[in-house]
Amino acid sequence: MSEEKLQLLIYHCQNGSNVELKSFDGNTLWATQQQIATIFGVDRSVIVKHIQNVIETQELKENSTCAFFAQVQKEGNRQVERN
Repeated sequence: MSEEKLQLLIYHCQNGSNVELKSFDGNTLWATQQQIATIFGVDRSVIVKHIQNVIETQELKENSTCAFFAQVQKEGNRQVERN
């Protein structure tokens, strides 16, 4: 039985925030759209548009580069969940 090793990388952004990225195989980092947006200092919608363009131009295949997760965030005083 093979055992996956989870590695953690903490990226220190220029704006002072930190983003924790996880690697399961030592080569591929997995990040949420919000984490990528934080690293590049842009809004998450910018990352969403880039991902959509990459998939539409078939540069990468959606089923091999995207995972389905609910996005939960606080908006004002309420918790909002989006797919």
